[in-house]
Amino acid sequence: LKKDGWKISYFARYQDDFVTILRTATPHKLPPFTPCVFKNPSKYPSPKVVFRIYGKENLLAKNMNLPDCESIERFLLEQDLCPSFGIIPQT
Repeated sequence: LKKDGWKISYFARYQDDFVTILRTATPHKLPPFTPCVFKNPSKYPSPKVVFRIYGKENLLAKNMNLPDCESIERFLLEQDLCPSFGIIPQT
């Protein structure tokens, strides 16, 4: 990733289409934002279990390539695919 300028080629980057629009856009004023006051005990979201959908044994051809199991590309790819398969994390 570092040699590619930290760009991941596996995903469409829809936000890149709006760069010229954002450069010419007029910013608008937002009301002041005050974060919530910390109260103990606060409720925080539960940790999400990360699991792997596929492995190298699932490849049909030997010349097919997947990112390594521990790589960020693999995690991002699976994170992008989960909604497509209707896999919803339990909360």
